[in-house]
Amino acid sequence: QGEEADYTAFFTFEQLPDGRRKILDVEFGQWDAPTIVDKLFDKHKRYNSVLRVENNAAQQAVLEFARKKNLALPLKAHTTGRNKAHPEYGVQRVFMDMQNGVWLIPNDAQGRCHPAVQKWVDECLYYTPSAHTGDLLMASWFAREQCREFGMLDGGGERADTGALGMNILSR
Repeated sequence: QGEEADYTAFFTFEQLPDGRRKILDVEFGQWDAPTIVDKLFDKHKRYNSVLRVENNAAQQAVLEFARKKNLALPLKAHTTGRNKAHPEYGVQRVFMDMQNGVWLIPNDAQGRCHPAVQKWVDECLYYTPSAHTGDLLMASWFAREQCREFGMLDGGGERADTGALGMNILSR
């Protein structure tokens, strides 16, 4: 917690049968590990999500705390490396999906988004491959990758309506 603390980002969407992605929940903040673990359990309870947690560096502790609390929590570790820049499966694939009209971005009649959703949109708009990738953009990519690995982006998978949660902890 505090200004010098790392950010945590949660991004949950529902993969619809027609291939579009309905954003259900976007949240970010600076929380201690017990609070992050509580939020993981809450997100799973609310959205029946598979939780994807980056396990690079200190983030591994969050995985360990969550598993200590309940081994049955559907938790998947995500190691970020060169896969982030992969031309077909990397972060930039989120933008290709946007261009194709896949993402349903919630907004009001004037086109205004919730501040957390707007932060995600801004991170997408101002993405620079050589700079730090925004936490919410990374979390959305993790969620997308979870669905891809489950075969849900191509109409496969047992439950095409299952959401996925991406969670990321990165330094500022």
